[in-house]
Amino acid sequence: MLGAVVIAVVIALMFTSVLIGAVTGSVLGPVRTLTSATARAAAGDLEHPVPVTSDDELGVLTTSFNDMILGLREREALRGEKLQLSAALQDSSEDLQRHVEELRASRARVSRRRRPRAPPSRT
Repeated sequence: MLGAVVIAVVIALMFTSVLIGAVTGSVLGPVRTLTSATARAAAGDLEHPVPVTSDDELGVLTTSFNDMILGLREREALRGEKLQLSAALQDSSEDLQRHVEELRASRARVSRRRRPRAPPSRT
């Protein structure tokens, strides 16, 4: 009888080990995937969303992560557009300043060429 109990306990422990391994793997796999994606995002890779593989809390977390990455991508695109517009505005400002300086120089040349008119004579 003691042998049967020992065998039952060993079988129960083996079954429990397999079950714990399966549950741990089903939780740790998605967590490792998210951890890896987080490291890639921190390094600047915002182009690869993480596949959502479940409807549980990890699935919600993965969906939130993907939404965050999408928001970061949009912000990066806006930042790039802002930099381009800033550069274009700076170029336009410099062009305008150059034209103003040319107009001032032209006005000064015209003013120097003008001869003062003699006042009309009173005869």
